[in-house]
Amino acid sequence: MAETYANYKELAAAEVKGVDYDIRYHKVNGSKTIIFTPHGGGIEVGTSEVVKAVAVSFYNWYEFDGMKPSGNSILHITSTHFDEPIALKMVCESLYSMALHGYNDTSNKHTQVGGLDYNLRDRVIKELKREGFSAGITRDRLSGTNHKSITNRTSRGKGVQVEISTLQRRAFFINGDTSRANRINSTDEFKRYVKALQKAIK
Repeated sequence: MAETYANYKELAAAEVKGVDYDIRYHKVNGSKTIIFTPHGGGIEVGTSEVVKAVAVSFYNWYEFDGMKPSGNSILHITSTHFDEPIALKMVCESLYSMALHGYNDTSNKHTQVGGLDYNLRDRVIKELKREGFSAGITRDRLSGTNHKSITNRTSRGKGVQVEISTLQRRAFFINGDTSRANRINSTDEFKRYVKALQKAIK
């Protein structure tokens, strides 16, 4: 399905920053690692919360936050075209990147891990499995192996893309409620997932 906006310039011309979407980030002195989501907030629900929990005060983080009451999917810019200037600068200045995404699967708790940083990809899968999560290498269109993907725009030319199923993301929040108001109420499963990603990237 064709996306509404081909790039950030088109989106910014049509949508209102601070109303329809927002951009949030935090930089840590000396950090050469970024944890980020180009499809946060209501776009791929739950990814923003994972990003900030993994990064805490150790790593740089960034979120493109979809804020519409509904229909946030219109704000989705594919990773190979995502060129919001702050995100692009932060990723390009990093040695390591971990992009958090969500994919549509309401039947299975699973995480697909891709990107061109194969060593980090394999560590992510290993640590997730250690914590009891289902995870494997992405083999399809979500593989994140395109050099143009923002995930791989680091100074090393590679990063990791973590794609989390809908059902798994729902399990991160009390009662499976992914509404913005309830996303402050995380589960033990959320904490174990964050712990696994932190151990992988340490």
